[in-house]
This record gives sequence, C-alpha cells and structure tokens, in this order.
Amino acid sequence: FILALPRSFAISVAMSEALRLAQDKRCESWITDEDLCDAVAFVGPERQRVPFLRAPLATLSKPLKVALYGEFREGRTRELVLEDVTVDAFDVMMRTAYHLEPKLIPPRAINTLKAAKLYMIEDLEKYCWDYLRDLEGLDSTLILQTLTECLKCSFDLPEELQCTYWSNILSKSASVVQSPFFVETHGSVIARLIKLDEFHVDEETLWNRLVEWSASAVQKPELLGPFADATPCQPAKRAKTNDDDSNGIRPSETVQQEAVLQLMSPHMRFIQMNKGFFIDKVRKHLGRKEIDAVTDYFLMGRISEGLLTRKRVGLKDPIIEVEEKQDFQVCCEFSQKKLKFTKPILLTKVEINSRATGRFFGEPCFFNISFTWSVSAANLKFSNSVASDSDNTRAPSKSTIAINLQDPCDELIVDIASDQIDKVGSIEVTGMSFKPPVELAKSVVQRLSKDLLVKPTEAKNDPDQ
Repeated sequence: FILALPRSFAISVAMSEALRLAQDKRCESWITDEDLCDAVAFVGPERQRVPFLRAPLATLSKPLKVALYGEFREGRTRELVLEDVTVDAFDVMMRTAYHLEPKLIPPRAINTLKAAKLYMIEDLEKYCWDYLRDLEGLDSTLILQTLTECLKCSFDLPEELQCTYWSNILSKSASVVQSPFFVETHGSVIARLIKLDEFHVDEETLWNRLVEWSASAVQKPELLGPFADATPCQPAKRAKTNDDDSNGIRPSETVQQEAVLQLMSPHMRFIQMNKGFFIDKVRKHLGRKEIDAVTDYFLMGRISEGLLTRKRVGLKDPIIEVEEKQDFQVCCEFSQKKLKFTKPILLTKVEINSRATGRFFGEPCFFNISFTWSVSAANLKFSNSVASDSDNTRAPSKSTIAINLQDPCDELIVDIASDQIDKVGSIEVTGMSFKPPVELAKSVVQRLSKDLLVKPTEAKNDPDQ
C-alpha cells in the first residue's frame, strides 16, 4: 500500500526548503558582510579582529549581554576583547547565535566547549559534548583528532569518554593506523599505541606509518609529546640504498627523526617483519645494537635481551561452546523456523531429532521417517536428510548438518517440508560464543586505564614509562 501525497503538499515542502536556504544565505551574510556588523571582537592571544552583530551574540549568555549592552567599556566602544577564546570557537558562537549550522569538527568542539563554559552558554556546551560522544559513529580519524586536540590545548576529557574512544581504537586498529590523521596524531597517543599487544596491526604497515609520523612530528614539535627529548646519537654505518623515504625533511630533522624512531624501537616486533623489509626499510633508522639483535635472530634464531618476540595478538576472547535445544513444534507453524540467538555465535553444527510416529506396547516407535531438511545462515545453505533406522524403530532418528562459517551470526533458519513438520521432534544448535570486538576492547581499556588515559597536564614524558 502506497500513500499518495497531494501535489500541493509536495509544492509546500519544496517552497519551505527554498525559504530555509534563502534564510541561511541571509544569515551567512551577517558573518561575511562587515557593513552589516555593529561591533568588533578581538579574539585570541593575537587579538584577531572579527566584526559581528551585537544583538544575536548577546542572546547567547548573560555575561555577553552585560558586556555588550551594559555600562562597561565594551558597551560604550562596541569592542569586545576575548583573548581566552579561539577564532574557531568565536565562529561557532556566532553561527549558533545567527541560527546557522555550527560546523563542528573536533578542534572547534574542544575550543568551543572551553568558551561555552567560560561564558555560561549551557545549550552550546551540551551540543558540543553530544558531538564528542557521537563523532559521526565514533569515526577513527575524529577520535584521533579529539585526543590530539585535548593534549595540545590541555583540555581534560572525561575518563568515561576516553574509555569509549580507546575501546573503539582497539576494535578498529587497522582503520586507525591507516587514518589520514595518523601522521598528525599527538605523540602521547602514538606512544601508547605502539606498546599495546592488543593493537592488532601489521608490523610492517605500522613501521611505515611511524616513519611518516616521525617525519611530520619533527616539523611540528607540538606533536612530539614524550618524544620531544629524543637525543640524536652517532648513526651506525649502513649500506647505501637508493630508497628515499625522507618525506622531504631537512638533514637536521632527519637526524632527530631517527632519534625518535630509535626511542620507539623497544616496542616494535621486528622479527614479525619480512627479512627483506627489515633490511631495506628499517635497518637504516636503527642503532647498531638493535640491528645486530634482529640480524642475529634472522640468521641464527638467537633471541637477544630486549628483543620482542610476541606478536600483536589483538583482542582475544575465551571461546565458549554453547548449545541451544528447542522443541520444534512449540514455535513453528510453517515449514521454516527462525532461531534468534541472544548474541552472535560461530555455528558448528545443527542436529535434528525425529518425533515418534506411533506406539508399540505402550512404547514410542519411529516408523517410516524420511525427509530432507536444510539450514541457512550468513547467506549460506546446508542440507541433509533424515531416515528411520529399520533395525531400531524405538530410537529417534537423528540427522546432523556440519556448518563451517567464517564469521559469527545471530540467527539461523531451518527449512523442512510443510507436510513433514509433524515428524520433527527437537532441534539442537551447537556453536562457539565470542564477545563483540568493542566489548572485548572495553575489558582491555578497563584493565589498562591508568596507562591508556591521556592527561591534560602531560608534558615531555619518558615514552618508556
């Protein structure tokens, strides 16, 4: 059944949308057209000049209204000095006052939060918190941006929210290391990631990204964090190579980059790399001690002190065998029965037992039972047949379908011919239970929270701490 809306309704919706767009355009002009502005703000430590309209901004909070329309100097001169508000935060404040989309991204949200709290703009403060809790479905890039901005501007992010961020980082390790923002991430976050066995990424991919990150960080010292005190040491003599991964940095920065990479090296699983990759891409960045240790392992299988041999295992959950048995007739009126599981399981087999077709001297008997049945799970279908045992008519017939799935599923469909349903007694499902990755990650974060959660006061800390 399709409800046909009147043509007049569609025209009305289109007219309303056109009017809304026109209104937004006019409101945007309040920001872009200085001729319409009646006051000026000097924003940030540099006191950047930003013209604005007083009346809409005064409606945001009482402190702003008092400053702009009271008997203070700001009211007389129509000049507002906001050294503790960033240009981005003031732009969000204006857009909110002008009834425009705030256009939040993590840095703007963090800086706006600080300004909204300072000037008692409660609804804007709540909007920013809601944005940070969602981050477009907790996108990996946005999480890295948020943690980095908090560290750069010493913003105290609540522990609960940080735990949510780190849980998503660990459950999406591959997307984190491939994120475009990885090379712009704060060193305090990078230092935590490389230590984690639960950060399940390919070691060669991680090394390549760390080389890119270190090249970026030596050019932007505010990103170095705990690696800021990396001291260049005398480089080991190495074979020349035509490979150029300098990332366009100066020779002096290259020396510092290698010092940063050598600080990271105790946490790298070099023996998990391909030998050729280590020789071509890694060796030139390391000191003699690290080179000799890895080379000894590759040539002799010898494990030197300090050489990490364990893999990054990722999130591991104890495998629990689960069984579910149901009477088929109780909740099945048609040829198909759908079983819903309380949580995803990795199915291994489904077993069906026949129902007695008669009685012999008061005992149930199973005569002439023969039918084909199938199960479907994860868009795959598996079939088998049931037949009674002519030599033992007092035992129910059983039929088992072995299932081999790559991923857990949360439902199973059993299909039996409608005229054979009365011959089915019970169905038993066996599989392995796993926790969802995010749930596993939450357990890890709770266990490691003291080491994982970033602090606004973090300065140049020892990355080995």
